[in-house]
Amino acid sequence: MDNITRFTTNIKALQQYVMRESHANVPTHHIEIIDGAEVKLGAFVSYARQRYRKNALVADRISALEAIHGWTWVPLKPGPRSNNERNVEINNEFAGGKSLDRN
Repeated sequence: MDNITRFTTNIKALQQYVMRESHANVPTHHIEIIDGAEVKLGAFVSYARQRYRKNALVADRISALEAIHGWTWVPLKPGPRSNNERNVEINNEFAGGKSLDRN
């Protein structure tokens, strides 16, 4: 499969995903089925963001991605809260001398 066809297929997969899920926050390992073939959509999204950050993505591909409702160049953060955020919260809560024992 040539690069243009691959990109077009990935865009089609992303549009299908957005229509079904109502957002463009594709999980890293997500696979979408297009015309009976598996499309590694999560890998494509990660790769596109990486190429964009390196200024290595051509303008027409940037436009194609930005035309998709909900698309963002910022990658997803792990879960609703990262462990680091929780650790900061715990440190702040107990810095004032509170006990870790909740009893």
